[in-house]
Amino acid sequence: MAGRTIRSRLLWAACSLLALCCGIAVGTVQAQEFEYARKLSVQEPTALDWVYPLAMKSPATTPKQIAEESLRGGDFTYEFCGPRDGGDRAWPLVIFVSPENRPVGWPFWEATCRDRGVLFAGIRDAGNGVVKARRVRAVVEVLGDLRQRYRIDPDRTYLAGFSGGGYIASEVAMALPEYFGGVVSYGHSTGPPPSPWGRQRASERLSVAIVCGERESAAVWAKELHAPQLQCLGFRTDLQLIDGMGHTMPGPAATEEAFAWLEQGLAERRGARRNGAVDLDGAMGREEMAAAWLNAAKAWLEQPETIGKGLMQLQGVDSRWHDLPAAAEAKKLLEEYERRAERPWIEEQRRAKLAIDQIDAEGYARLAAYPASALAVDRGSVLRFALSAWRQLEKQAKTAEDRAAAAAQIAELERLTTEAPKQDLESKPMPLAKVRFRMVADVTLAEGIDYYGKVLAQLGYRLEVDESAKSTIAAGRERIIKLNLPAASFSDVDRQFLRRNGLKSVRKGREVRLLPSEAKAVKVVEVVE
Repeated sequence: MAGRTIRSRLLWAACSLLALCCGIAVGTVQAQEFEYARKLSVQEPTALDWVYPLAMKSPATTPKQIAEESLRGGDFTYEFCGPRDGGDRAWPLVIFVSPENRPVGWPFWEATCRDRGVLFAGIRDAGNGVVKARRVRAVVEVLGDLRQRYRIDPDRTYLAGFSGGGYIASEVAMALPEYFGGVVSYGHSTGPPPSPWGRQRASERLSVAIVCGERESAAVWAKELHAPQLQCLGFRTDLQLIDGMGHTMPGPAATEEAFAWLEQGLAERRGARRNGAVDLDGAMGREEMAAAWLNAAKAWLEQPETIGKGLMQLQGVDSRWHDLPAAAEAKKLLEEYERRAERPWIEEQRRAKLAIDQIDAEGYARLAAYPASALAVDRGSVLRFALSAWRQLEKQAKTAEDRAAAAAQIAELERLTTEAPKQDLESKPMPLAKVRFRMVADVTLAEGIDYYGKVLAQLGYRLEVDESAKSTIAAGRERIIKLNLPAASFSDVDRQFLRRNGLKSVRKGREVRLLPSEAKAVKVVEVVE
């Protein structure tokens, strides 16, 4: 069962009993002596799917720009500690991503790894100044290299990272849960994946540990928004806030606690293998993985209580491997179920969406009460996002009680906006020319616009729907649009999403207004780049 704990302390060390309860030996003498190597090189390119976290699809050919960016910097290298000969044992593994080009994780993980017999790899030359494609590929290349050298247990393979390294570790783990059992994010607050089917997949496998100093902004975001989001979506979640600490790596005792907690979820992860899509040895290619996902979805469709889950996985097959026969079959099944007279899973999905929308609204409302200095972002954007979320909930409310509760929250947020210091609300918005939007989901036109508006609010802009555009949006309320824009510019969103669906955007100052496009609306069910 997924759960969330928030603990605040200076240090914690009594983890032996917890680990022994999971059947994992602590402090045992290793059969093989561990040796530290300052620098190892990846021997050959991996067959593992490193492209998906970047493109949000798994194409037959890597996009040229991603391929070129990922190779800037030469060979992929890493520091390592483990035995020379791994034998037949299935080894646990920790891969650490640093915010600097030099690896910084080993001093904090050494005691845990040596005592528990855990292989350790620290990525080299992949700090915050390195392009994302290179950093993501480095993580997966190192995993692939170690899978060639040792027998690695995917249920006990964990990613970890500090600050910007925590961001990369979280992005890779959330995108590729078939390769990992969990992630430890130090000094970075980790949220869930953007797509509903991606959230379903990741929540089945990943344990997510967030470790922050109580005095850093990441602690505020984790406590008020991201940990509740993860819990609501079914992730096994742990938040460790360390008293008196700012933005820095905690001592080894905090790492030992986080690792012990990750290991406690081992039995649950092994049970999740029933979905048939855990790549145990890295041998699955695109066709095999897509077929495994498809077969798991079909099995879920056979049981009334898991039809919604199966349909969600079919969406994942169609989105990730759009050109394969498995995707064509998945799409056909989706259309078949869409035509059914009775569709009880629609209400199930509506309730699930409403629940996470509620968590989002409540979380942003709590964040809006903090001063700008505690958030490390423009407080005005947080207030605008919170107002937008609560206004949407007010529209969706089914009872007078829910409408009144939403109205009260809106009134309080409006009061905070009025009383907030001027400098909190009038900070310069982020230039849209520098922004890349990640819009990857199967949505109606209204849902896509709602998401777009929320992102714009975070950036300091207001999305207004002109009265003349509302009929176009209403006409598309039943049609599903397959958005696959993992890194779209502002003009890309206008051209490839809005204009293809009968709308256009016009920006003036901080306002982005939606209008009907001059051209006749085109009935499009896919937006794929």
